[in-house]
Amino acid sequence: MKLIKTLIEDLYRLRSSWTSILNEARLIASGLASFGFQSEFAKKRTKKRKTFHEEVRNTAHFHEDEAKEYEVSVFNTTLDTLIQQVSDRFQAAEKTTNMFSLWSLKSLVMSNEEESEESVEAPIQLEEKCKVLAQIYATDVEEEKLIEEVRYLDALKRSNLFGPKESLTSMTLLNGIYQKGLQPLFESVCILLRIFNTIPVSVAEGERSFSKLALVKTALRSTMSQERLMNLLVISIEHDLAKKLCYGEVISKFAMSKARTINFL
Repeated sequence: MKLIKTLIEDLYRLRSSWTSILNEARLIASGLASFGFQSEFAKKRTKKRKTFHEEVRNTAHFHEDEAKEYEVSVFNTTLDTLIQQVSDRFQAAEKTTNMFSLWSLKSLVMSNEEESEESVEAPIQLEEKCKVLAQIYATDVEEEKLIEEVRYLDALKRSNLFGPKESLTSMTLLNGIYQKGLQPLFESVCILLRIFNTIPVSVAEGERSFSKLALVKTALRSTMSQERLMNLLVISIEHDLAKKLCYGEVISKFAMSKARTINFL
């Protein structure tokens, strides 16, 4: 999520840098004038617009020059759309990350100097996060057992058993537990860490399947049954495996399983 926030900040910074971007583009285009590139916007004839009776006559519907028109109509519009889509797209991911944020709470990685300031709030935050996760994944973990494991894990993390606190992530923590053979002591923690670390893969696989289904439907429209459409979807998704199949053997096997002829002699 830090990378996503950095990306959004860069997009906002890019949006406010129109003047410098335009000057740089003009400089590059002027150096390529021999290849037919123009360093200025082409002037277009201003279209007349019908004015309604309730409108003020001096209302400006067009910008003073082509550069300003491009900035407002194309540059800013494109970046605003991109920023909005990126923000909306990762809202669910941010919600999930906050739900599993007990691995990165200050209470788990704070130093001795910070301990006196947050010694009361830390256990409360920790238990609340554990209760939420235990309710959501009630079939996988038990609340009391999870709280006990996380408290013990907190003590091990303070001793830098799994490496420097600053660079400790959910993946490095999970790998560290397995490398040191501590998974029997942290069964619930390992289950939640595996779930959290595989969420991006499962989401990507689901979106990949949906995208493939949309492509197949677009190409074939409604000219076939749902069963055949789903079969084509599977072949399209697993095209790497499909390329390795011998179609002759598949056809022969299908023909043998569907054979209806009985030899009486």
